[in-house]
Amino acid sequence: MSLTGLIQFIARSVALAAAFGTIAGCAATSSYPDEIAVKPGEAQAALARTTNRVIAIRYPAIVERDARESYEDNFMRRVVDQVGSFWGKLNKGENAGAAGLLEMSSAYHGAQLLLAIKRIDPTLLVLLEPHAISTEQGHRLKSTPLTDSRPFADVSPYLWSFHWAESGLSSAQFYLTIQTSPRRSPGNCGLLFTKMFNEPLKADHRPELCRDDSHGNAWISSFLLDGKHRRDTEVFGKFRESLPLNSSETVVTKALGTKGMLTAITATATATERAAEAGVSDLSSFKVEPMLEELAQVIATSLAVPSAADGRSLAAYVADFDLELGQALASGRSLSASEQMNLTLLKRIAAQELKVRALRDETIAREILLGKFGKAYVEARTKARSESAAYFWRIVGTGALSVATMANAMQAGLSTAAAPAFVAQYTSSLNADYARDYAGYLRTVAPSINQVSTATLDMLDKEVSVNIGDQASLRAELRKLYLSRRTLP
Repeated sequence: MSLTGLIQFIARSVALAAAFGTIAGCAATSSYPDEIAVKPGEAQAALARTTNRVIAIRYPAIVERDARESYEDNFMRRVVDQVGSFWGKLNKGENAGAAGLLEMSSAYHGAQLLLAIKRIDPTLLVLLEPHAISTEQGHRLKSTPLTDSRPFADVSPYLWSFHWAESGLSSAQFYLTIQTSPRRSPGNCGLLFTKMFNEPLKADHRPELCRDDSHGNAWISSFLLDGKHRRDTEVFGKFRESLPLNSSETVVTKALGTKGMLTAITATATATERAAEAGVSDLSSFKVEPMLEELAQVIATSLAVPSAADGRSLAAYVADFDLELGQALASGRSLSASEQMNLTLLKRIAAQELKVRALRDETIAREILLGKFGKAYVEARTKARSESAAYFWRIVGTGALSVATMANAMQAGLSTAAAPAFVAQYTSSLNADYARDYAGYLRTVAPSINQVSTATLDMLDKEVSVNIGDQASLRAELRKLYLSRRTLP
């Protein structure tokens, strides 16, 4: 290998490490930062201090066709802005294919995060809230839930699991934001935890956001969405770099990632480990990424930060059943005796809906991890790591290791070998005509959900059977139930 090639490779690796807190595409952080490590028993102690129990895991499930190029360009724009001459000129299309990897990896690791949280406390209600990424103004993108977020969860972690296109699925990096209702944590406007350099921009801040009950999408201002490098003078909020989470500051951390290609290069990832993951048939023995296990602990402790939910927290949900009552809750006016009785009924309906959705989403997570999708993902990732390692040594052996050679050769060869037909097949399915249809999304990642089609709600003196795979049908059945049981003035 030439001295020039070696210097260029090291420079590029160091530059990327500075930009992301890891060496992207070659190795990722393999040790969890002590500053955000939850001590043994701390999560359980936090849960004992609060009645908050509902978590909604957000993740970018679909990057719509017209947003894919913007996402990939934003990713690269942020790198160039951060590392400058180490990287050089931005080549349009250099990260082509990264959006498809984002969709697959975020779905897979979002399901793992659900499993990790449930292992901390099986009584927690953990929901999946897949989002669609679409275009807004210029290169700016927006993130919109595919499901109805009401009633709002107590906390909403948003997980991005992204990859460089050139290294396929060989290594993943995790960006996590934890939000709650701004009104329930006004000191930090509901933003409890985020990735460093991912803080909200002052330009996006509006005082009314900190009085809102929804978790909204205004704070999902990641560079992956707008491509902007955050500078100290441009961000809004008060930040710290260590736990505990609190209601007056936002904890920030570096990117966290899987060991990825480096483990394959150094032969520390054994064949038996990979075979064990691919052959798992029961969630009780499924091995969750250690980084996600640690982040699950942080999420569990976050439940103790927001104030307890009150009637106003349910206003948006209640309005879907009873507009006048919802407006009364939002305005804060006193309720009549009949309205109080109806609110009690709707609180019970909301609790039942959350339980049904949690059952559905746990089934979806199981299908994602153990079904056809999960098996294909593990196979594609294993192939990516193997191809990456082989290609790395081939380049080193021929002395051709340079920035230009690596970029061009990997783009031309490795990315297609690393994650074969699975990538194209999956992303094509997601971006079909039903891209914004949740039922269509489920047919792609969790087709067996239809086999768990109904659940029984115990509502007062009546049992109601509902379709758990169709949120709209579930809500329609619950509306009928409310209309038949409400108390008239």
